[in-house]
Amino acid sequence: MIANYIIYFNTLTRVEQGKQLSIILIFLLVSLIVVSFLAFLKIKFSDETKETLFQKFLKKL
Repeated sequence: MIANYIIYFNTLTRVEQGKQLSIILIFLLVSLIVVSFLAFLKIKFSDETKETLFQKFLKKL
């Protein structure tokens, strides 16, 4: 699948390649922000003395 995308990407014009790369970079940036936010929540709200439903959810992340 990746090889097919690379072949498709090479057939695009430079402007379209730029658009595709910007879409990929935006997706990766948004993913990184979401993962960082979840890690922050896990660190901030993880308390070993409590066993609430939210604590159990954070342990599973």
